[in-house]
Amino acid sequence: MSIKILCIFSTLTDTRIARRIDMLNRGGFEVEAVAFERHQLAGRLPDCPIERLGRIPPRRYAARIGKLLAAAHKVRRAIRRNDIVYAFNSDLAFLTTISRVGLNRPLVLEVADIKEVQVAGGWSGRAVRALEKLAVDRCSFLVLTTGGYLSYYRRWLGTKTPSIVIENKLDPEFAKSIPGPAVDPPTDRCLRIGWFGRLRDEWTMRVLEELTKLDPHKFTAVLAGTPSPFLEGFSARVSNSPNVEYRGGYSYPEDLPALYNSVDLVMACYPPEMPHGWSQSNRYYEACLFRKPLIVRTGCSDAAGVRRHDIGMVIDAVAIEEAAAAINEVSPEDWIRWRDNAAALPPHVYLSIDEANVLAKALKGVPLRSADEVGHPGREGP
Repeated sequence: MSIKILCIFSTLTDTRIARRIDMLNRGGFEVEAVAFERHQLAGRLPDCPIERLGRIPPRRYAARIGKLLAAAHKVRRAIRRNDIVYAFNSDLAFLTTISRVGLNRPLVLEVADIKEVQVAGGWSGRAVRALEKLAVDRCSFLVLTTGGYLSYYRRWLGTKTPSIVIENKLDPEFAKSIPGPAVDPPTDRCLRIGWFGRLRDEWTMRVLEELTKLDPHKFTAVLAGTPSPFLEGFSARVSNSPNVEYRGGYSYPEDLPALYNSVDLVMACYPPEMPHGWSQSNRYYEACLFRKPLIVRTGCSDAAGVRRHDIGMVIDAVAIEEAAAAINEVSPEDWIRWRDNAAALPPHVYLSIDEANVLAKALKGVPLRSADEVGHPGREGP
């Protein structure tokens, strides 16, 4: 009998979650989902039955609580007909903890992001961490998308819950489907720097604006994705920067080959401070696949891989002008060395080669409810 897994998440069309559910399906699990909806990036629906739980507001964490609690009865019904609950992010692990009281169902938590509110000072931060620890201590294990997050759970929460790392690497089948990467060195034109995805880092935007002004004949910037409200005046800023091109949103992963093959370098910069510095960007794996040198910041998780493999530039400067000046020093020889090193990377650096097996083995090792309970969900109470 196959193991039944209930996935619970807060963004119905999150492509990363859809890929994880693909991984569970390939592992032989029987998967269903309960999910909230948010006005967010376009993505794709997971390949499993889905019960919708309503809409919750983005970023307004206090306003979410009522919506989450109102869905508890639906979540509980779904938990009863499954063997394992797989929650994406801590707020839904907490909802699951409440909803499964009296039900003998193990809980697994996947962490793809740690928010600023989780490391905030004062009573609000302490309250969030206390509630999170309550849920995490009751998990069978954690699935972390980067090893950097372990620092938060061990040092900040003080939890001893076991963990595994399943990075957000790319699907090998997708890699087989793409045309060969464009690797010709740019000799008689501007270097094109790509910034793709959720465009929300003000520092990156300002560096690109400054860089394209330093030498209009050396650099252009190509932006694609969804600009965050945090980037105030985004449209006007692009219009006023003739060497900055914005291509709008894009479909993932179908549009990745066209985007990456149209640029020479890729910006993957985000604040090195906690919690951002613990994160590993999707652009790291994508750039490796398409053999595009990376520009990253010191103190971020991406920097370790860029240095180790010598596949791009690690910026130490914090000041906008200094960072732009550093990028302006990139030479054709630098670019060729980085490109060649990226081309020589072993596929396991950026493709999910064995991750599905690691996850499946961990899930199959979780103690389930006793055999006489399986198939009789009505025995566990209301």
